Amino acid sequence: MGNPKPGFRTLCCHPAVISHLGIIEVNISITKKDFYVLTFQDNGIGLPAHVDIQSASTVGLQLVWSLTQQQLGEIVCTTQPGIGTLFSVTFSDRWLAYDS
Repeated sequence: MGNPKPGFRTLCCHPAVISHLGIIEVNISITKKDFYVLTFQDNGIGLPAHVDIQSASTVGLQLVWSLTQQQLGEIVCTTQPGIGTLFSVTFSDRWLAYDS
């Protein structure tokens, strides 16, 4: 594959992960206090115990954290190796009141 160019990140997937037929479930609900709760979970291999969402090095987790912060929301991640990962993002509809 050679050396990646500066500024580019090389992504590598293991064949076992590629051939894994997984399930991703996405739900959104409204609580009694007019907050939205967006959950998404999978039945993948789970996240390593040392992963910190706030300072993640992957683009996907950085994006999820950044969007949650922009909406003044809260994110909780629960993961179990070999079982999967659940993200729960809670945010209000305050941002809907702003004119574009």
